[in-house]
Amino acid sequence: MIVQAEVININDEILTLKLNGIFLEGFSNVGTTSEIGAIISVEIMLWGDIDMEPAPVYHPRLEKAGRGLAYYIWGKLDVDNKILSSVLDFEMDDDTLARFSYLDQKSVRLSIERFDLCILEE
Repeated sequence: MIVQAEVININDEILTLKLNGIFLEGFSNVGTTSEIGAIISVEIMLWGDIDMEPAPVYHPRLEKAGRGLAYYIWGKLDVDNKILSSVLDFEMDDDTLARFSYLDQKSVRLSIERFDLCILEE
């Protein structure tokens, strides 16, 4: 997913971004030359082991899972469109969709190790 985001904080390769009123912290292996407050074009990707389970209610949101970069994403899985629809729509790869296709059109909680941030334009 490619978005426009505001740079809120930079800590080496860890960036905090704000987009659509949502704060998101992720890893950029190339860092950034942008300054705090700059608007950048960035691709946000899910990284690491992904786990998904049914959620009892549909309440889209992002939540940090502990002190690191891991997150929980609550939303609805849409296998046909290859996305997890939440406060942001996250693209899902074919392997993940195949593993969790039984949760199609259901409310879910997705666990990820981190967001990878690929800065496209500063």
